[in-house]
Amino acid sequence: RTGKSAVLRSLYPQDPYVEIHPEDARELGITCQQRTCVESAAGSVECVAFVTPSVQRGHVFIPMHYDITNRLTQPEYDPQSRQPSYKHCPVRIRPSSTSSNVEIHESR
Repeated sequence: RTGKSAVLRSLYPQDPYVEIHPEDARELGITCQQRTCVESAAGSVECVAFVTPSVQRGHVFIPMHYDITNRLTQPEYDPQSRQPSYKHCPVRIRPSSTSSNVEIHESR
């Protein structure tokens, strides 16, 4: 539902992005604004990399209001609340095979 909010959409770049820690990005050969492939057991998506120390090493962050984020989530849900597991899932990240840098004009 957050993807339907015009206010939220106006705050984020149009192209989906993934935040990654600088040390992880360096080890994986990923540079800022480079296209990346993020893969989970459920599927894969292409995102623009944002290299930032605001995420922990070993973690990545993709805003959940992008529709493509659901391609990565697992079908499991909490047995008590019956809420889907949207907040976390194991992923692999690598430079995209169609890798090129993209110019992003919005500031974060």
